[in-house]
Amino acid sequence: MRTRNALFIMILSAVSLSASAAQSLTCSLTHSVESPGQQPKVSIVNTHSAVTDEGKSFTFSTDGQKRITSPELQPLKMDDGETAMAAKVKDVTFVKLKESYVLRNKSESYVYSNCKPAAD
Repeated sequence: MRTRNALFIMILSAVSLSASAAQSLTCSLTHSVESPGQQPKVSIVNTHSAVTDEGKSFTFSTDGQKRITSPELQPLKMDDGETAMAAKVKDVTFVKLKESYVLRNKSESYVYSNCKPAAD
């Protein structure tokens, strides 16, 4: 299962984001839940979820109300030569990879993908 999720994250479409200033984005939000011995349950939560990319961190909301800001992200070299930004707090991992943002723990994840600059 983890290999499938890692592959899913890596194949998300690619447009690098500027790290110099906060950028407001609109993304598709997908939620997945994994249970031992079962296929992951994946659902599209929203196709217009807001993410703010602050360069070394990102801010988002999984429920449309409570805002969550990642800790400061550190560069992480991937096996394919790409560089992701990642941080971990307790059992929660935050990842920024090209135009995708991930919040993940042992059994579930939220993936913000297909991010585009938000219309003002």
